[in-house]
Amino acid sequence: MQLASAIIRDYPAYYGRYFGNHGFRWNNITQANHDPLTGKVEGADGLKTGFTNEAGYTFVGSAEREGRRLIVVIAGSPTARERDKAARELIEWGFAEFAPARLLAEGQPVSNATVQLGAEDSVALVADHDVMASLPASSSMPIHAHVTYRGPVTAPIAAGQEIATLHVTIGDQPGFEVPLVAERDVAKAGLLRRIAAGLSGLTS
Repeated sequence: MQLASAIIRDYPAYYGRYFGNHGFRWNNITQANHDPLTGKVEGADGLKTGFTNEAGYTFVGSAEREGRRLIVVIAGSPTARERDKAARELIEWGFAEFAPARLLAEGQPVSNATVQLGAEDSVALVADHDVMASLPASSSMPIHAHVTYRGPVTAPIAAGQEIATLHVTIGDQPGFEVPLVAERDVAKAGLLRRIAAGLSGLTS
């Protein structure tokens, strides 16, 4: 799953070039794509079938509809036919029964980090991209989130500097992490402010 996501996200040009072809012809021999989704499921464009004695028949596939992309992973199937059927049913189930939801908008403040020896005492933490998730369309699931970081963060701080991590859990599903960055620059404190902070530390 992680490798498929990275290929699609980080190498879109190569993904479009090497995946999703219905087949090819070489030396007067036509070879059809064995991918059980491509050419059979709307929006499908990859990725890879496989087989080993240990893992059985496997498949990692993906499809995109109206800007929404899902990835399906099959492992341990006893036959290729069962793998192919399961892959098609799972991807269709995902599009039919789950809906995209924006958990966090790009630039939306999530929390604040304490700043040490800075021109300001804190800086807002934001996500540098929209954070999306697929949630069941017919029911609501509780969403829990908390922020962790090593602080206080020492100035100077640059806007966009990664500072913290947002840990998100949706229902009983495995959690995931979102990096949080500084919303703006925070310069190093001037001499008088540093002296005042030092004196405050001595008297606290």
